[in-house]
Amino acid sequence: MTVARLWRRGVAALNYELPPKTIEYQTYLPAKLLRDAGFDVHIVSRARPRGHHMVEGVTCWIEPSTSNVVRRLAQLRAEFVYCEATAYGVLFGKAGRRTWHRNPPLASHPASRALQRRAIRWFDAVTITNPAELNAWHLRPRQIVDLSYPVDLKFWRTATDRDPDFWSQRGLPVPRGPVIVCVAGLVRLKRQVELADALAPLLRARPDASLVFVGHPFDRAVHDELIARRAANGVADQVILTGALTHDGVRQVLAWSTVSVIHSEAETQCMAIYESLASGVPVIMSPIPQLQSQFPTLPAPTSDAELRDAVARLIDDPGAVDYQLGTTAERVEWADRDRHDQNFRETIERLLGRTVF
Repeated sequence: MTVARLWRRGVAALNYELPPKTIEYQTYLPAKLLRDAGFDVHIVSRARPRGHHMVEGVTCWIEPSTSNVVRRLAQLRAEFVYCEATAYGVLFGKAGRRTWHRNPPLASHPASRALQRRAIRWFDAVTITNPAELNAWHLRPRQIVDLSYPVDLKFWRTATDRDPDFWSQRGLPVPRGPVIVCVAGLVRLKRQVELADALAPLLRARPDASLVFVGHPFDRAVHDELIARRAANGVADQVILTGALTHDGVRQVLAWSTVSVIHSEAETQCMAIYESLASGVPVIMSPIPQLQSQFPTLPAPTSDAELRDAVARLIDDPGAVDYQLGTTAERVEWADRDRHDQNFRETIERLLGRTVF
């Protein structure tokens, strides 16, 4: 087989840790854009049980091991291969005629990290969305491509009236005063239980304030512990759990919100920060480099007392809110969906050397 015939023109293979339920979700939008451009799109994931199925015109392959993923990619002979945040995906820099990897995670073992840093140089394009992590990879300047996880800024910026029925229809109390919101699936990594404990003194001092947790209870133990802790802290009526919500539901909660808090142990781009700021809601975040490198002007308290002080200031000081929204506007704009789509299309056409979109 000649080199010219090695790759199948118009075939794209994308490597994700998990197969999608919909390609409309931010992470999977590259598959949607390629599908809409007429590519034969395949998503290959390492999971069980082995099989394949279709999702919105995209063939999804589930393979039980890395070696099976390698074989599947070899069979597809895709003109373009895109990897999304898979540690083993750094091995696929030669798996297509042109290749791109976004946010490869570093392995924990030093020898594996050294291999990753060598292998990543095989890729034609690499995206690291978090500035704090870029230096870990020693990339060539020509490899680096800017591609955010996209945020529909038009949607989040749309003015939304507060609807009391939103709460009453769910059997939840209608907030009477300041609303502190945390938008994240209920898992240990997001530290919702610790947040509830940290803010309990502030809630007791402000009986009209509410702490609202928005997110699916992926870890049921976290959900149950939140219920128990709010009672033990004497703020049972002020800590509200909405469960999973649609984007419209989250936007409604943000319309009621005074401040948003991110209390996670680790994050990457953290979409909730961008969505909150686009909705006009100021943010307090965890003091971790992944977030501080993106938003150096946002408060990142290092103790529970500092956290309570930061929340109180944003409740009481409109000037602090205006400062946040002003100093973060450029970074929020960076994540705009239209900008993401344009950057992706331009990069694909540059890599493939032809008009695609």
